[in-house]
Amino acid sequence: MLGDKLKKYRLENGYTQEEVAVHLSVVRQTVSKWEKGVSVPDADLLVLLAQLYDVNVNQLLGTTIPESETWEEQIAKELAKVNEQLALRNRHSKILSEIALVIGVLIFVWGIAGGTFAVINYEGVIKAGNYDTELEIQLLSGCMQLFRKAVFRVLISMVIAAAGGWKCFRMRK
Repeated sequence: MLGDKLKKYRLENGYTQEEVAVHLSVVRQTVSKWEKGVSVPDADLLVLLAQLYDVNVNQLLGTTIPESETWEEQIAKELAKVNEQLALRNRHSKILSEIALVIGVLIFVWGIAGGTFAVINYEGVIKAGNYDTELEIQLLSGCMQLFRKAVFRVLISMVIAAAGGWKCFRMRK
């Protein structure tokens, strides 16, 4: 992909992202985004990158664009294709993040419901004050086990929801 090629040629030429950014009059984070495949340079910057790395644009794009009077248009078309692929990947990533967020919330609700059920039943046995029979001891033990599982579900759900929510939040910037 384009990002991998940009990073490869930058490293082969011994440049840092900061040096490339200064040469192109952009910020270092822009170069980082290009290399990570988060965004792509426009056609003019792509030509400058090719000159800086002493390669042709075809090598950066991984295609063969015949050099003609419509060369710039063809570069723009290739960049548009790369941008489309990037947008599709971002949409898929966003959908997966939203699914993770929803699953995390559902597990959280399940954990809270289980914990509430366990506490209510535990209190019922305790209030009855008659928990010396085998059945009541098993019920208390079951309530405690259910409560531990509920706490575990709540903790896991928070991690899943936080990961999905964080990714969704970052993608909306």
